[in-house]
Amino acid sequence: MTSPAPGWYPDPHVPQLMRWWDGTAWTEDTYERTIPLDAGLGTPAGPGSGATPGVQRAGGGPASGHGTGLGATHGPGVSTVGAGSLAVTDDGVPLAGWGRRALARVLDGVVVSMIALLVAFPATADVLDVLRSQVTEGLQAAQTGADTPSTLLVDPRLVTAAGVISLTRLLVSLVYEMGFLLWRQATPAKLLLGLRVRRWTPGERLVPTVVARRWLASEAAWSVPQVGTVYNIVDVLWPLRDVRRQALHDKFAGTCVVRPLR
Repeated sequence: MTSPAPGWYPDPHVPQLMRWWDGTAWTEDTYERTIPLDAGLGTPAGPGSGATPGVQRAGGGPASGHGTGLGATHGPGVSTVGAGSLAVTDDGVPLAGWGRRALARVLDGVVVSMIALLVAFPATADVLDVLRSQVTEGLQAAQTGADTPSTLLVDPRLVTAAGVISLTRLLVSLVYEMGFLLWRQATPAKLLLGLRVRRWTPGERLVPTVVARRWLASEAAWSVPQVGTVYNIVDVLWPLRDVRRQALHDKFAGTCVVRPLR
């Protein structure tokens, strides 16, 4: 039997709870249902059965081919901007707050940047060498009273090294996002803060094409000259006004960030 997709399923032993199935085994992540058992999530098949219709334990996990219990979904053409913000997804999973999402992004950014600097060490060494030379020349000029023209921003070594580091960071971010989201449904910073990335539609799994779209609309888009910085600011702030608390890259990929309760 094919292993079911990672997702939230009714707990086989505690009907009022939902439990996270990571694709191979049950985890300790749970949350209490916020909608009735008969509102699309299924009801217990019988006393002590430990199963629900369409969502049951088979080989230690839920039945293959069935996702999280389905609730009502927003149909096409329904605006998700400007309305009151939702607290949970359609199947009752708590959505992450903006503060935790922003903090996770900052922490992941620091980690990715540090890895990129190590991977592109020759270019990093060139940058440090150019900066050291500039500081030395500046100190010598200050001692002699001479004027030293600033050539830092046009130094060919610095320009080349900065380009190599930027490209390396972009590639590292791709591997980082793809690897961790497909493996754990969260980056290290999100795991640290108790967050997970999932599809907005209940029962749909994170697949490589979805994660790639999410990356393209985030890290890749932010790297575009001139407009990348503005887009980054808008993307970061967008969940504050979006009813589903989705950033622009979430909307492009059809994902959301949740905070499951243990």
